[in-house]
Amino acid sequence: MNKEQIVKEKIVSLFRKHNMEGSITQLFVCRYFDTKDIEDLRVLERAKLNPQLKMELTNLLRSYFNSTNKMTPYEQLIKQIEESFNYSNTDAEEYAKKLKNLSLVALEEIEREFKNA
Repeated sequence: MNKEQIVKEKIVSLFRKHNMEGSITQLFVCRYFDTKDIEDLRVLERAKLNPQLKMELTNLLRSYFNSTNKMTPYEQLIKQIEESFNYSNTDAEEYAKKLKNLSLVALEEIEREFKNA
């Protein structure tokens, strides 16, 4: 079993423990480990989670991300551009929004690195 599968099982366990198994929030958080699309985790910004679940989930995700090779916003942007060749015209508007958001994050990251240099 790989690291992503283990984390997904722990996430399912957490949601089960807090009587939220099968929720949309759980679906998107678990889906992240298949898609690696950071947009799937944005559901957590709007989710109404109890404080204990939120804390446990945050700790689990933080631990996972600290143990993996981190992808910078710039690397995410490049990946999205490479994947853009797979998009159809119907996805173009949604893709453009996602690309714009990623490019803004990448620019902020570059500005921070420049200021810290």
